[in-house]
Amino acid sequence: DPVAYAKRITGAGGAVPAAPAKSGEAILGGIVAGTSKDADGTSLHLYKSPQAAPCGTAAITSVSTSATGAYLCSAGVGVTDLEKSVAFYKAAFGMTERARLTRTDRDEVVLDAADKRGAQLVLYKHTDTSVRNYKQNPGKIVFYVSDTPAAVAAVVAAGGSASTPANFNGSMVSFSRDPDNNLVEIASSAAATTPYVSAFGVGVADLEAAKAFYVDTLDMRLLAPKLAITKAPGMPWYDEYILGSKAGRGASIVLMTYTDGSAKNYKHNPVKLGLRADRPGEYARRIFDAGKPVTRAPAAATESALADALVGYAADADGTVLEILSSPN
Repeated sequence: DPVAYAKRITGAGGAVPAAPAKSGEAILGGIVAGTSKDADGTSLHLYKSPQAAPCGTAAITSVSTSATGAYLCSAGVGVTDLEKSVAFYKAAFGMTERARLTRTDRDEVVLDAADKRGAQLVLYKHTDTSVRNYKQNPGKIVFYVSDTPAAVAAVVAAGGSASTPANFNGSMVSFSRDPDNNLVEIASSAAATTPYVSAFGVGVADLEAAKAFYVDTLDMRLLAPKLAITKAPGMPWYDEYILGSKAGRGASIVLMTYTDGSAKNYKHNPVKLGLRADRPGEYARRIFDAGKPVTRAPAAATESALADALVGYAADADGTVLEILSSPN
């Protein structure tokens, strides 16, 4: 109760320049907030606890950025038929079901790799009446596998389609499609024992601006120079940047802009990046300061599957949802 603490601070001889009241700042979601000072003039910002006000913020006033930076822990994609898609990824890539979550506007199924490596894949179906671009998502899901031809056979057997594997920089790579036409890249890796999500691609309208945002605001690092991906020699397909966390944690984020002349919708696609950070409030503030929307400042999760994590929501310039969660370690 910030009002009660303001009274106690006053009673102890401290100052209360701004008595706690409903905040007019959009990023604070209308919670009760106030400002006081101790005997040395140190500012004490008082906020209503996030447990009592779910739209509140627990750590948004911190100013230093975590040394570990944000990292990709889960990749979410919207689908037309949730159970059909869950069955596909279980059959094609041996994924296991971790949890089912009911959110405000969607139902989610969280999938893990069989050996728990890589990012979690979150499949979700919106439960509101909004029209979603489920079939023309310009991103991709990247799986590392030990045997690309075997993985391709499993994808086809599960009802997907896939290209003939070809060598790309020493890795056998195939491009496949899931039941909603999402692009799924399958690449061989000596490190893979079972298939796992090693990277998640999101389509962006301005590749350079998107790279700057993820590097400067979210502390990602560039893992390779810009790559020009072709369908065949002399046939452009898309350009991409591959980004990773500065601490080498989590899966990679791939930013993609198509160069084949096809019309793509880059705005507000049903995709979600689950980002873990030691201090999620700091990243919410940085996203807000970068001019991007923060629709929920990090606050205590209400879903039991997320335990005591802080969860917040923001978006990049193209409307890709950024789910900001506190790091478990």
